[in-house]
Amino acid sequence: MSMIYSPDLARYAAEAALDLPASAMNQSVDIACDVPATGALVAAAFTRTMGRPVVAKPVFPRFVFALLPLLAPFVPSYLRNNIAVVAWLRTGTYVSHDTQKQKDLFGELPTIEDSVARYCGTRD
Repeated sequence: MSMIYSPDLARYAAEAALDLPASAMNQSVDIACDVPATGALVAAAFTRTMGRPVVAKPVFPRFVFALLPLLAPFVPSYLRNNIAVVAWLRTGTYVSHDTQKQKDLFGELPTIEDSVARYCGTRD
């Protein structure tokens, strides 16, 4: 799944508003780290950064997703979209395929390792 550290996203938004030429506006830009993130890759980056084992665990236990179809008829319609989004996120299938535009506009793509290190407040 594509991952981005929120301060990077904020920096990109500020740069877009203040520094990019008008010709770069009104277009979509996929924003992500240099490689798609998996729980194992992010956990490994935290392990290296923090110097202790970190294990990736699912946010929602599997039984929650097994129960969703049974509960769907009782869930108000305005919440069904949220359930669908959570189920989609669980698949981990969203991956940015066009990071070149991000690189052209904002420079080198952040790495998972760098994002985790900055999150933890430990810079080399």
